[in-house]
Amino acid sequence: MSLTTALVRHNVAPPVWPSGIAAFTVAFTFGQIVGPGVVDWIADSPGGMTVPRQCATFTSTDASARADARALGGGASVIRTSISCNPQA
Repeated sequence: MSLTTALVRHNVAPPVWPSGIAAFTVAFTFGQIVGPGVVDWIADSPGGMTVPRQCATFTSTDASARADARALGGGASVIRTSISCNPQA
C-alpha cells in the first residue's frame, strides 16, 4: 500500500477512498510536472539555490533534533527555536 492510499484511508470514510486517492494522485502528478520548472526558476534567480538550500538544511536539522528529543523522552518539553531562512537576517 502506498503512502497516499494509507493517508486517504486513515483520514476519510471508505466510500470516499477512490476519489481521495485520485485527488492525491493528481496533486502528486502536478507537483512532478511543475516542480522541476519551479526549481529551475529559483536556481536562475539572484542568489540561486542558496536560500532554499539553507531552508532545507535548517528544516532537516530541526526535524532531527525533535526526533532525537522524542527518542530521549523530551516530547513536548523540547524548546523550539525559530530559524530564519533569510540569509540577510
